[in-house]
Amino acid sequence: MVVVTGASGLLGIHLVKVLSAGHRPVKALYHTAIPNVLPGTIEHNVEWLSIDILNYADLEDVITGAEQVYHVAGLVSYDARDYDRLFQVNEEGTAYVVNACLACGVSKLGFVSSVATLGHPLLEGDLIDENSPIDEEVSISVYARSKQKAEREVWRAYAEGLDVVIVNPSIILGEGDGVKSSSALFQKVYDEFPWYTEGATGWVDANDVARALYALMEAPVSGERFVVSAENRPFKDVFTMMATAMNKKPPHRKAAAWMVEWVWRVDVWTSRLRGSRPVLTRETAKAASDKKAYSSAKLLKALPNFAFSALEESIARSTDYFLRTKTK
Repeated sequence: MVVVTGASGLLGIHLVKVLSAGHRPVKALYHTAIPNVLPGTIEHNVEWLSIDILNYADLEDVITGAEQVYHVAGLVSYDARDYDRLFQVNEEGTAYVVNACLACGVSKLGFVSSVATLGHPLLEGDLIDENSPIDEEVSISVYARSKQKAEREVWRAYAEGLDVVIVNPSIILGEGDGVKSSSALFQKVYDEFPWYTEGATGWVDANDVARALYALMEAPVSGERFVVSAENRPFKDVFTMMATAMNKKPPHRKAAAWMVEWVWRVDVWTSRLRGSRPVLTRETAKAASDKKAYSSAKLLKALPNFAFSALEESIARSTDYFLRTKTK
């Protein structure tokens, strides 16, 4: 039996789909609601359970008897109102999962982190990988710090004898809740948000991350972490592909540095007036202007038969799902 935390999230639903195809019993943990996505693709060997990972007693009950645990649950936010909650969910929640795994005799833990926890390239133009050094003087997001502390909890589990593997995905695209996580980007493009920056980053399909983590959990790999990123592309190029697939006007106004500062402030205040969450904040605006590129060479060496989906295919599938579910 395997347990998946955060099973209702963008990555979680794809991971449950991959695991259910293996015909082992799967306990899929969700916080608020069972996801109404990917109908017909999840087998009957999945048991959906409403569990708060911050409730240790319930968590230990669910994990008892599990062979493997996939810890996907976490909070992704760059909203200042969520700073305390980020450490509570990501750091404390991971500590609870680790403790339950150790107490219940789980054989292996797979943890989903983020490329946000990685260091910076030594030379301009170098790719970021698992060994890129972290400069403590370089400012990082509160979200990144919370995930770094979560990773430390996983390494603690490894030091105490639990087999572990960590994946560090770049921006994940796929079918999922259009309000949360990176899926919110599709809504921004749909609304014909006009501004773009010259930033670039890594992108990866949710199904690819799920397949990679599953393969690493089945392989004789432990005490390692792996960057999972398919392609490095500018934000403008990706948003243009999304807009084209939606028959919408792509971003067409280049934002200078002072404009970026203005735009994120407008988005924050507009979102608060509407009672919604901002997509742009001080931290996301900075990320949108940074040029970062990632290497998945270590992953591809460990899994020689693994291949990433083309970014164009991921965007086409994701936008199709977004448009179909948006009209319902």
